[in-house]
Formats: sequence, C-alpha cells, structure tokens
Amino acid sequence: MAFKPLQKLNVWRTLSNGQQVKVGTLAQSRQGVFFQYEPDYIQRFGNRRQLLEMG
Repeated sequence: MAFKPLQKLNVWRTLSNGQQVKVGTLAQSRQGVFFQYEPDYIQRFGNRRQLLEMG
C-alpha cells in the first residue's frame, strides 16, 4: 500500500467588520474526514458545532 499524504484545508470566517479569523483545519485521510478547531477561535467565540453539521 502506497503512502497517501493527508489532505488539509484551513477554514476561515469573515466577521461583519471584514476581519478574517481562522476557525480551524479540515483534514482527510484514508480513515475519514476530521475537523480541529483553532484554540484561539474556541476561546474567542466558543464551539460553533452547529455550523459544521451536514445533512
């Protein structure tokens, strides 16, 4: 089995004042898709889990 690198995507949020803040990182591997919040985002805005629910 050949090594397949982890695919990552940074997730950003644009606030009403135009400021962009990093929410976290979305990653995909053979085991599935995962999301990790930025610690600073959690401190500032709390867990916005409902924004990530699909279906």
